[in-house]
Amino acid sequence: MINNLKNTVTLNNGVKMPWLGLGVFRVEDSPKLVDAVKNAIKNGYRSIDGAAIYDNEVSMGKGIAEGIKAAGISREDLFITSKVFNEGCRD
Repeated sequence: MINNLKNTVTLNNGVKMPWLGLGVFRVEDSPKLVDAVKNAIKNGYRSIDGAAIYDNEVSMGKGIAEGIKAAGISREDLFITSKVFNEGCRD
Protein backbone atom coordinates (compact mmCIF):
# COMPACT_ATOMS: atom_id res chain seq x y z
CA MET A 1 0.00 0.00 0.00
CA ILE A 2 1.22 3.47 -0.86
CA ASN A 3 0.57 5.95 1.92
CA ASN A 4 3.43 8.44 1.51
CA LEU A 5 6.21 9.54 -0.83
CA LYS A 6 8.76 7.38 0.98
CA ASN A 7 7.10 4.07 0.08
CA THR A 8 9.29 1.91 -2.17
CA VAL A 9 9.23 -1.37 -4.02
CA THR A 10 12.30 -3.61 -4.09
CA LEU A 11 13.38 -4.57 -7.60
CA ASN A 12 14.86 -7.97 -8.49
CA ASN A 13 18.39 -6.55 -8.17
CA GLY A 14 17.73 -5.35 -4.62
CA VAL A 15 17.42 -1.67 -5.53
CA LYS A 16 14.57 0.15 -3.81
CA MET A 17 12.48 2.24 -6.21
CA PRO A 18 9.98 4.85 -4.99
CA TRP A 19 6.38 4.02 -5.89
CA LEU A 20 5.63 7.65 -6.72
CA GLY A 21 7.70 10.07 -8.75
CA LEU A 22 7.60 13.21 -10.85
CA GLY A 23 7.39 12.74 -14.61
CA VAL A 24 8.50 15.55 -16.91
CA PHE A 25 6.84 14.48 -20.19
CA ARG A 26 5.57 17.45 -22.21
CA VAL A 27 7.14 20.00 -19.88
CA GLU A 28 9.24 22.53 -21.78
CA ASP A 29 12.89 23.07 -20.96
CA SER A 30 12.40 26.20 -18.84
CA PRO A 31 12.83 27.83 -15.42
CA LYS A 32 9.34 26.49 -14.54
CA LEU A 33 10.61 22.93 -14.97
CA VAL A 34 13.68 23.70 -12.85
CA ASP A 35 11.37 24.97 -10.08
CA ALA A 36 8.97 22.03 -10.42
CA VAL A 37 11.74 19.44 -10.06
CA LYS A 38 13.46 21.38 -7.26
CA ASN A 39 10.24 21.76 -5.28
CA ALA A 40 9.23 18.13 -5.82
CA ILE A 41 12.54 16.98 -4.33
CA LYS A 42 12.35 19.55 -1.54
CA ASN A 43 8.88 18.25 -0.66
CA GLY A 44 9.81 14.59 -0.53
CA TYR A 45 9.78 13.16 -4.05
CA ARG A 46 12.78 10.88 -4.59
CA SER A 47 11.99 9.67 -8.11
CA ILE A 48 12.29 11.82 -11.23
CA ASP A 49 11.40 10.33 -14.62
CA GLY A 50 12.48 11.81 -17.94
CA ALA A 51 13.71 10.93 -21.43
CA ALA A 52 16.13 12.46 -23.91
CA ILE A 53 13.35 12.73 -26.49
CA TYR A 54 11.45 15.10 -24.17
CA ASP A 55 14.21 17.65 -24.91
CA ASN A 56 14.14 19.08 -21.39
CA GLU A 57 17.09 17.36 -19.73
CA VAL A 58 18.99 20.61 -19.08
CA SER A 59 16.22 22.03 -16.88
CA MET A 60 15.58 18.63 -15.31
CA GLY A 61 19.27 18.41 -14.36
CA LYS A 62 19.30 21.93 -12.94
CA GLY A 63 16.17 21.17 -10.94
CA ILE A 64 17.73 18.00 -9.56
CA ALA A 65 20.89 19.88 -8.53
CA GLU A 66 18.88 22.66 -6.87
CA GLY A 67 16.49 20.17 -5.26
CA ILE A 68 19.33 18.17 -3.74
CA LYS A 69 20.75 21.33 -2.23
CA ALA A 70 17.35 22.60 -0.99
CA ALA A 71 16.43 19.23 0.56
CA GLY A 72 19.86 18.65 2.10
CA ILE A 73 20.14 15.18 0.55
CA SER A 74 22.69 13.47 -1.67
CA ARG A 75 22.31 12.39 -5.29
CA GLU A 76 22.31 8.78 -4.13
CA ASP A 77 19.00 9.44 -2.36
CA LEU A 78 17.28 9.92 -5.73
CA PHE A 79 16.00 7.37 -8.24
CA ILE A 80 16.31 9.00 -11.67
CA THR A 81 15.05 7.24 -14.77
CA SER A 82 15.28 8.01 -18.47
CA LYS A 83 13.99 6.20 -21.50
CA VAL A 84 16.05 5.22 -24.54
CA PHE A 85 14.54 6.16 -27.88
CA ASN A 86 14.88 3.21 -30.26
CA GLU A 87 12.79 4.18 -33.28
CA GLY A 88 15.81 5.41 -35.26
CA CYS A 89 17.30 8.88 -35.33
CA ARG A 90 15.35 12.05 -34.89
CA ASP A 91 15.86 14.79 -37.46
